[in-house]
Amino acid sequence: MKSSIFHGLNVIDLGVGPVAGLTSMVLADFGATVLSIEKPGGDKFRTMGSSPIWMRGKESLVLNLKTKKDKAQLHELLNNADIVICARSPQQQHALSIEYQDLKIYNKNLIYCSITGFGRKGKFANYPGYDATISAVSGRMQTLASISKREGPSYSIIPVASHATVFNALSGIVAALIEKQNNNVGQLIEISLLKSLMLYDFHELFLNQLEKKNTQLYGPKSEFGTIDKNPALSYQPFLTKDNKWIQTGNLVERLFLAFANEMKLDKEMITKSNQSFHHPDFLKIKEELRKTIIESGRNKPASFWMKKFRDNGNIAAEVYLSTQNSLKQKDIKINKNIILSKDPHYGEILQAGFIGNFSKLKPKIKKPAPLINEHSELTLKKFKMHSTLTKKTNNSKDAPLKGITILEIASVIAAPLASSMLADLGARVIKIEPITGDPFRSYRDEIPITKVNAGKESIAIDLKSKSGNSILQKLILKSNLIIHNNRPGVAERLNFDYKSVKKCNKEIVYVWVNAYGSLGPSANRPGAHPIAGAVLGGALRQAGIKIHNNKIAYNKLSTAEITDLARKIHAANEPSPDPNTSVVAATSMIFGLYAQVKAKQGQHIEVNMLGANSYTQFHEFYNYKNRKSPEQLDNNLLGISPFNRLYKTKKNNNNQWILLIIQNFQEWKKLCSLIQQKDPKNPVENKHFKNKKLANCYLESFFLKFTANNLEKYFIKNKINCTVADNENFGSFLMNNQHSKDNHLTHETKTKWGKINRHSPVINFSHSKTYANPPMSLGQHTKKILLELGYSKATINKLVSKGSIRGS
Repeated sequence: MKSSIFHGLNVIDLGVGPVAGLTSMVLADFGATVLSIEKPGGDKFRTMGSSPIWMRGKESLVLNLKTKKDKAQLHELLNNADIVICARSPQQQHALSIEYQDLKIYNKNLIYCSITGFGRKGKFANYPGYDATISAVSGRMQTLASISKREGPSYSIIPVASHATVFNALSGIVAALIEKQNNNVGQLIEISLLKSLMLYDFHELFLNQLEKKNTQLYGPKSEFGTIDKNPALSYQPFLTKDNKWIQTGNLVERLFLAFANEMKLDKEMITKSNQSFHHPDFLKIKEELRKTIIESGRNKPASFWMKKFRDNGNIAAEVYLSTQNSLKQKDIKINKNIILSKDPHYGEILQAGFIGNFSKLKPKIKKPAPLINEHSELTLKKFKMHSTLTKKTNNSKDAPLKGITILEIASVIAAPLASSMLADLGARVIKIEPITGDPFRSYRDEIPITKVNAGKESIAIDLKSKSGNSILQKLILKSNLIIHNNRPGVAERLNFDYKSVKKCNKEIVYVWVNAYGSLGPSANRPGAHPIAGAVLGGALRQAGIKIHNNKIAYNKLSTAEITDLARKIHAANEPSPDPNTSVVAATSMIFGLYAQVKAKQGQHIEVNMLGANSYTQFHEFYNYKNRKSPEQLDNNLLGISPFNRLYKTKKNNNNQWILLIIQNFQEWKKLCSLIQQKDPKNPVENKHFKNKKLANCYLESFFLKFTANNLEKYFIKNKINCTVADNENFGSFLMNNQHSKDNHLTHETKTKWGKINRHSPVINFSHSKTYANPPMSLGQHTKKILLELGYSKATINKLVSKGSIRGS
């Protein structure tokens, strides 16, 4: 029988905007009673077109938290609240007396989730916590500079930091609920957009340190330090005869060879292209093969190529779609990654589905978004009557997932990064690798896999051998959760499909992360991270308005020009779809573990990349009558309007770019006043808010007169969101910036290169511990784990000699 996992839990949302809104929305979807506390006039972000979605399933109560009367009502509600979510700056939390230490007085068992932009300490702690602001300050916009050929950073339109923050908040809250089941302790959970953004960095932090150890090997012009301007051939996008772009995703060699065969690439050249980076003809051969792909692609329409690829069955490829067109994609519809609900004010709303498919949990939209202050006496009564479960308090302080064992049979990033996040929360993660290792180990000298292997144990087994599969079955018996990302049929052949697993461990939580979902026409097809980016529209949005709207005269362009556009599209389709999936998978895993702890209940959970990435596009992936047109990034990748874009400033030795974000007319009026105080001759006026062309012109003129640092200091002091956008790259920011040090964003650990800093755990707890353990080498823990399982040293040595297992 399916259940609502959070039924009986009372949640108070004290946040402002969609990050807290989405977090509490998911809790409401899974049964919690959620009360959204809004200021008089309502949450200012209700003007967003997506607000009817992230406000769904809740009640609304208006309280003026600056008054004693309304604050007293909040305190009364807290008596029987289980969870509080507060997405505000540290300064705002303090000014309203709604910090954890203020509220726990009224409920010592309260789980309080604080969501900030930059963390609680350091220079940027009270800077505006918008996604784009985080990207500008931290250097992410510098990372995206490779998309455009102009100088300076590129505006980041896809809110990946917000996406990750929502799911990190959910994971933290439910991990704290698991801890509460054991010892009845409430606690503070701290999440920031900046820390969440670290999940998307697989190279820069490590290269920043490795370059100093070996410039020849890891420097900007080296084999491992160089990130190709053009995509790898296995990920090469190409234009078709009917002017559609196709993205490929064939990182695994057998998939690329299948693709190469369909494109009729020269086999001898492919062999040579796989040789050393230092091979004299390496780059020349690679570019010749790229040219063949580009020119062959233009000879046939997209339907021709996609039929060939689907018929082959071993080629990952998809046509690029806009986010709005992705609402009609067959796999998305059939796998319920999109659902329809009715709203009394907006009519039928097409929107992202639930975060995963759970065999024993039943999420649902309980009610449409409330009107401002449309609370009911029944809701308030529920809060006043509610009594939280109590247990004998255990004062031990350990990680929330201590004692939980996770078995990972997965490769590359999407699933492995999810389990590494749970390792940071104390889970024991045992990764089963083939004898030759996770194929991702061979990529770029193990730099990116260092992140996803953090905190795990490695056992290398040949699962196809009888003795190897026997080891697997023993591990299943001792595990709380299994996660894998293999294609359909693999788990069945190797006896770790859900039907087989639950026979010997009925309480197991079984998580399958896949590309398209288990239903629909693409269920058996391979997929990789750029596929989800192409299908969900994120890549086209980030590439700029001309490509997004297909307003380029492709027939007039040369092969070289098409190749460069392919480079731009691929750079825009950066490797975020994998971690976008990972954070959703991690949350789904913790939901499953909570049900297991609470109800001794195992279940099957399915998370697919398309569904997970629809949440990244949450503010565009919806439709209802008369919805506003989506915001689009201009062709120079500067921004989405004069009020939300990058501007060039007066040149100095360090930086020259600034990001301005103005949300409404009141902020615009304030900006105009400040500009006129600093530059009296500038003609900008309040009326130009409706004349974007003139506003843009006057702002460009103003910013060129002053340095970026001068402008940031002036405007931030006056509470205008204006920040330097080209200080340093993300790796340098994490390693060297004082704000990073103040908030402990990195942690020293041991690796094959010696001691280097890894990214710190993204969730902080006031009571529970987290861990920042090192990555493991291939088979490092094989013998240790087999000894635990009861194998003798003689038997282990025999298995090694037979090739059934591999030690370190």
